[in-house]
Amino acid sequence: MHASHLKYPACATVVLLFTLAAASAEESPLAKPLRKFDANKDGKLTGNEVVLARQAFNRGGKDLQMNGQAWKEIMERRKRTWKEQQLGYLDLSGDGKLDEAENQRGDLVWEEIAKESDKARMEILVKFDQNDDGELSDKERQASRGEFETRRKEIEVKAMAAHPKPSAPGT
Repeated sequence: MHASHLKYPACATVVLLFTLAAASAEESPLAKPLRKFDANKDGKLTGNEVVLARQAFNRGGKDLQMNGQAWKEIMERRKRTWKEQQLGYLDLSGDGKLDEAENQRGDLVWEEIAKESDKARMEILVKFDQNDDGELSDKERQASRGEFETRRKEIEVKAMAAHPKPSAPGT
């Protein structure tokens, strides 16, 4: 658990009580709403599950409202930049531009990158959201930037390795 979450003892106590209620009494009115945070379905809230439940509690039970449109725009810009940076990887014909098949291959790889980036974004949100409001302030975002960039690069390398550039015939 991130050390900053320890400074909210009242919230931690509430989450602990919710966890105990959910784990000890199936008929508890708290069991059903807390079940959605039990990602591994073990009947307990631990680690990031507790953090996500606490954040939801601090938002008054509302679902996390990440700015989907802004994220979509960021990912579209990143996709264009990635395709430009990876032209050598995507351009199988070597003509310096992407034809339809090469673009489709790039889109396939990008789908994996985007999916993993969404997961990384959520993990980073949980880790760096010090006030548990479900959003990153400018200060929190700045603190998370280095980790996100590292994760982004790792995700891109992994996705590209899963789709290696085919060898040219005769090589």
